[in-house]
Amino acid sequence: MNILVCQATEHGSTGRIAALIAVRLRAADHSVVMRTLTTRDAEQLDLTCYKAVVVGSAIHHGAWLPAAAEFVRRSSDALAARRVWTFSVGMTAAFPSPLRRLAANGEQRPLAELQQLAHSCEHRRFSGAIRPEHIGRPGRVAFRLLGGRYGDYVDEQAVEAWTDSIDDALREDPTATLVGRSAYAGYGPVGLASPALPALRSSSPA
Repeated sequence: MNILVCQATEHGSTGRIAALIAVRLRAADHSVVMRTLTTRDAEQLDLTCYKAVVVGSAIHHGAWLPAAAEFVRRSSDALAARRVWTFSVGMTAAFPSPLRRLAANGEQRPLAELQQLAHSCEHRRFSGAIRPEHIGRPGRVAFRLLGGRYGDYVDEQAVEAWTDSIDDALREDPTATLVGRSAYAGYGPVGLASPALPALRSSSPA
């Protein structure tokens, strides 16, 4: 099956996760094109030859990067005729468990809207690598005060397992589309939803 794996990244983690997805799908005998989204793609990217799309973005200010968000908004009708999976990459794994739970409990309306526009079968949240240079100076202070730890939090096994579930879904019903029904059943919120953490929401390792 022809599949497009596309993403918008800031510091490389989202691109790395997209590459893992593409490699895994190719190993399952799918024909995969991987693409880094730009604002120009929102108007020019033709989805005609693809039967399925996987699209992801880093999270900045609690929202997808503009290139990915515009691609979904402008391609919503075309995506409705295809199988679509979405993923987001933030830095929740860098924080202690209570803050991770806070992130999981705070649904962010702009992200929910995008998943609906994408007609996404499923949305998955991943964490990326976080380094000091990814965060501004005030953010670095807050990061430490909140117990954040720098490091590489990309869970490759989780990415591969999710990709296998995509492959399974495509094999079970390769001709299915989402036209005429709503497949949106919610998503895991990404990033830190608490208003007490504005300095950290403004940056992403992804």
